[in-house]
Amino acid sequence: MAKVLTDRAYIEMNYRPKAGLPCVQDRFYEAILKNTCETALAASLFPRASVVITLQEMHDNGQLISCAINAACLACLDSGIDMRFMFAAMTCFLTNNGDLHLRTPEVKEDIDAIFVFVFDSVKKNVIVSHTEGTFKTENYKLALEKCREGSETVFKFMRKEITKE
Repeated sequence: MAKVLTDRAYIEMNYRPKAGLPCVQDRFYEAILKNTCETALAASLFPRASVVITLQEMHDNGQLISCAINAACLACLDSGIDMRFMFAAMTCFLTNNGDLHLRTPEVKEDIDAIFVFVFDSVKKNVIVSHTEGTFKTENYKLALEKCREGSETVFKFMRKEITKE
């Protein structure tokens, strides 16, 4: 156990890239994942405990961080640890012709901006927001609403998977 906190559980996140040693971008993903899990888990119910979550990258289709966040949520649900809410991540791409897509464009050069949003399952509030690229405020708001609507399918999938016998 790396650290012991007397008032809550210590949450340790380990993100492993597909190959090689973790780089700065991987540590950034790790920080996003850890902050998301710390927000959602009921860590105060487990003082002096440690929760270790390890995620291994298998494939990157352009939505790596969303996939990792959703995998972390499913891992927490599978472990049975108490959570305040489930969380789901969505990625939206702004192409150079001004369109927003939830699927990764086939040509990476067509992407002007990437939006990643994480929502809670109770009120659909934003827990995490991460952007890359240049965009207008209007594009951000449209991407937020598109991702909020899309997150409902992720929540439905998670509910379906955890109720399977």
